[in-house]
Amino acid sequence: MAETILNGDSPQKNMISKLFYTGNDSKDSPPSPTEELNGNSLSPSQEAECRRISKRLSEDFIHFKLQSNVGRPPCKYSETLRRVGREVEERYAISLNGLVNNLQYDPKKHGAGKELFSVSLNAMFEEGAVNWGRVVMVYVFAARLAKYCEENGNSEYVDEVVEVCGDYVSEKLTPWIMKQGGWDNFNESFKAKDWKEKATFNSLLVTGAVLGGLAALRFLTK
Repeated sequence: MAETILNGDSPQKNMISKLFYTGNDSKDSPPSPTEELNGNSLSPSQEAECRRISKRLSEDFIHFKLQSNVGRPPCKYSETLRRVGREVEERYAISLNGLVNNLQYDPKKHGAGKELFSVSLNAMFEEGAVNWGRVVMVYVFAARLAKYCEENGNSEYVDEVVEVCGDYVSEKLTPWIMKQGGWDNFNESFKAKDWKEKATFNSLLVTGAVLGGLAALRFLTK
């Protein structure tokens, strides 16, 4: 059963997606990396920098959440992600804990978890529009997965989770990020004092469908 869900062939995948879907925004799957997006050419140097930042944020945020990196943020984007990620974690702590715990991720069995990670996050983007809130959730989810590894005697796999997360954002979301104006737009989106009241923050997860989604995730352990 687990293999079927991981391969994306199971109807349970639709229930998993409910953890991330609000039903308020239009479907907008994450675009695949291309040289051009909606007529806007991507500068090779800008695209490379965007990808580099995506991976750097993964390393900083995950190690920061594991308290193995408590120093100053290495860049302005890291500072924003640490701040916003903390708010997202606090608001959706129960859902996130339930999601990760029910996955019962075993890196010795599932490898670095790239497929598991991708299926879980793809569901979020398949059922709702890409926005900065969901980009933040990618990093938050990865940090929780890394913490689960650490708490279950698999600390040696944390760096692999860091790599998988960075690759996911770099490979899946770079065109969308570039279309918004790059990571500078990320900082601008969460600069205002009332950002927590904006749709970006409120459109992350559902409430009523969470239990149903968590029930579906139990199939992963069978």
